[in-house]
Parts: sequence; C-alpha cells; structure tokens
Amino acid sequence: ATDGVVDNRLFSTTKISVLLDDNTYLLWRQQVLLALKAHKLQGFLDAQQVPPTQFVSDGDGGLHANPEFERFEQQDSALASWLLSSISPTVLPHLIGMNTSAKIWNAIILALSSKGDVSMKEFLMKVKSCCDNLASCGEVISEHEHVTAILNGLPSEYESVISIVTASQVPYTVQGVTSMLLDTETRQQVINCDISSSLNVVSHQSSETSVDNDSIPAYRPSSASRGRGRGRSSNSRIQCQLCGKAGHLVDHCYYRFDSSYKSNNYRPPPQANCCMISPGSPMVPWSSPAQQNVQWCPPGWCFPTPPASI
Repeated sequence: ATDGVVDNRLFSTTKISVLLDDNTYLLWRQQVLLALKAHKLQGFLDAQQVPPTQFVSDGDGGLHANPEFERFEQQDSALASWLLSSISPTVLPHLIGMNTSAKIWNAIILALSSKGDVSMKEFLMKVKSCCDNLASCGEVISEHEHVTAILNGLPSEYESVISIVTASQVPYTVQGVTSMLLDTETRQQVINCDISSSLNVVSHQSSETSVDNDSIPAYRPSSASRGRGRGRSSNSRIQCQLCGKAGHLVDHCYYRFDSSYKSNNYRPPPQANCCMISPGSPMVPWSSPAQQNVQWCPPGWCFPTPPASI
C-alpha cells in the first residue's frame, strides 16, 4: 500500500498459471500462498483476524470513519477479487455470497477438501475448522452444508456410507455422519489387518516350502540307466539267446528265420539250451522243473530232447 491506497498493479501483474478446479487445488493453493507472502497479505486469509473498527470517536464524542478500516476493506476487497479471478467457472457457484478474502478462502477449502491419507478424525476436524472459520467471518454454515462438505471429501471406499446418507428420507446430522464414518474406518482397519496377517502366513509357508525343496537334491539319472527301456542300450541286461548280443530277445533277432546261421561265440545257459530241427520232427515233452524254465520257442526252433545236463 502507498499512502493508504492499495497498489493495483499487484493484482494486475500477479497471475496464477493454473485455475482452481476439482483437480488442481494443491497446485493452485501453493501459487496463491507464495504470491500473498511475497506481498505480506496472507493475514487477510485468517478468519480469526479482527478487522479495525469501522468508526472512531473524535474528541467531541462524535463518530467518524476510521481510515484504518477503509484501508483494510480496500485491501481485502482487492484480494478477494484477485482470488475469484483465479477460480474456474465450475467452482465459482460454491462461492456465491462470499464477499471477503477469508470467506472465499475457507469456502474453497471446505468445498474441495478431501480426506486423503489422514485419519477420519483429522479429516472431520479439518472440515469443522473450516465451518467455524466461516462462522467467525459471519458466514454460518448450515447442518446440511456441513454434511455435504464431509461427503464430498470422502474417498471411494466410503461409497456405502455416502449412499446411505444421501438416500435417507430423514436428514442425517453431523454427529450421526461422524459416528458412521468413524465406525466404518475402524471396521476397514480390522479387515485390512486380517488380510495382512493372512498374506504374511501364506508368504511364510511358501518360504518354508521353498527351503524344503531346495534341501532335496534334484534327481539326475545315471548314465547306466538312461537307455533302459528303449531296447537299444548296450548296457541293457537282456540278451538274445540266439546270437548272444545284448539289447534284444530272440523274437526280435535278425537271424531267427535264418536256418543256416550258427552262433560261434555264444553258449546258451543250460535252461535255455536249444537246437535246430526241421519242421515235422517229433517233439519230446518235458516234465522236469528245470525243463519248464523255457516257456516258449521261436518259430523253427524247439527242444527235441531234454538237454544232457538235465
């Protein structure tokens, strides 16, 4: 101020780059506060600040206008106009009837305040403080407006409470809404605690299972057993009774239909002793247990007489 008159250049040159709406409150608030502090005008936003009296008495007992009050009113009106110029048209309807900087400031906080990460008790106290500040400025907030401000600041997890209050035929009081919200917050904390405990138990069990599995050595088949069961491994225990080679039986032997083939290197065990006869030769039945060890004979092969060792 210069000689009791506000320098109008303050409000014509200081611009807010972001208009206030439902999504820009924090950024807008920061810019406004910095601008006001730069010109030492932040005191006008304090609803508890008592303005100078409008009239003062003279020495003769008469009253005349107080210059201090006129300067204060001029500064406050200029600041209020500057604040309104930085607000988007979607928010302006909430500020109808607000004619001082303190009223506008607290009405904005009340309209756009949200719970955020604070506790429900802190959020409710914040809303109540804004209502009290407006009341101290002469702008009394009704019960319905107070409840509406609370509901507008609640996050989505309180949608059930919002639906109950707004759908009720009987208007809820501030005290009734406060009790519902505090009870809901307590219930949500219990549920979140139970879920967290369950997740910790599952995580602990998974960790123990992982440790147990790590302590069990992984199975690695030995080289001697990798070819077993496919009939081609040289380490297989089966052996042909005709050619003497390992890896197959007589019924799969290449020489089983070759009557001219004779094995020179293989000597069959006694229980598998056999010889070649021509078709039609008489078969001699065996009755001893040792003879019965041979359960079958390939085509063209038989046992015409019991082996000499039996």
